[in-house]
Amino acid sequence: MADYKLLLFDADETLFDFNKAMRMSLSRCLEHYGVECSAEMLDTFDKINIKYWNMYESGKISRPKMQKSRFEEFLSQFNIDCDPEEFDALYIDNLAFCPFLYDGVEELCRELSGRYRMSIVTNGIAYMQRKRIESSSIRKYFEHIIISDDAGYPKPEKGFFDYVFRIYSDIPRRAALVIGDSLVADIKGGINAGTATCWVNPGGIRSDGTIKPDYEIRNINELRTLLL
Repeated sequence: MADYKLLLFDADETLFDFNKAMRMSLSRCLEHYGVECSAEMLDTFDKINIKYWNMYESGKISRPKMQKSRFEEFLSQFNIDCDPEEFDALYIDNLAFCPFLYDGVEELCRELSGRYRMSIVTNGIAYMQRKRIESSSIRKYFEHIIISDDAGYPKPEKGFFDYVFRIYSDIPRRAALVIGDSLVADIKGGINAGTATCWVNPGGIRSDGTIKPDYEIRNINELRTLLL
């Protein structure tokens, strides 16, 4: 194991249970508009949301376009008469109050913070991400919350990580470890930035081999074996 000085954690689906937060937020939004939320709606939006986020992270669509388009498609599919931008604003407001952590994350962060400098590096809407992370029980373990909106670039773009290492100018990139669930945003981004990478892959997804993390784990708590 290399002598890492800095751990850069992705937020959603790495530390935070975004799927749980997404489902609760969407359910509350639909309830607000008098629509009963169904399992089909939740599953459909999950697929639509992932599709548009992947497009955004690949540079194929802007973030405002991504936010509007995902709800245009979702609302149209279920014949819900609502302005997609208004629905998106309500959805983001609800997400900000859903800081759900995976089991064991708080204790893990406490243990790691005694040995490493740590920050959260995440794509997303700055207002929502910052409010959700700031209200969580793990905020105190991280020096910075670095969000794509603030950096001016999304992960995996080089500009995002250049922004990170302007903040951490005293730490060589080879002494940093990027930890996240996305092969593209986190692992490819870290590789391009010159850091080591750890892929959190709970579903055991098969990679095509073009993006090769330094480490792969199934559960975030396996970091203890690697780092402690």
